[in-house]
Amino acid sequence: MALHDAQGQALTGQHAYRLHFPAGQLPPVNAFWSLTLYDGKTQLLVANPIQRYALGDRSPGLQYDADGGLTLILQADAPKAAPQGNWLPTPQGPFNLLLRLYLPRGGALDGSYQLPTITRIES
Repeated sequence: MALHDAQGQALTGQHAYRLHFPAGQLPPVNAFWSLTLYDGKTQLLVANPIQRYALGDRSPGLQYDADGGLTLILQADAPKAAPQGNWLPTPQGPFNLLLRLYLPRGGALDGSYQLPTITRIES
């Protein structure tokens, strides 16, 4: 579960964020993975105009980077310079993220897999 960005600041829809999985470092699973966004106040899913509450390796429209990595954008408004399929809408206020790994493999089980950091960006 993530409550803070790479700088230790609470996640809030007042900012935009990037979550980048480098090539070869997607979550290690034998089934699938998903990243779900929850309202920081209610811990409920966040209503949004595209009705997207999570992203994962099975999400339609997901676009991988040219090198095989994956960049997800977390922000309140639709990004202008990123694939819409990689956008997870946030509320205006606080939020948190939960990454679920279904049938995790190796590094996820022994703790050696390093999760990427959530980086604040200019939207």
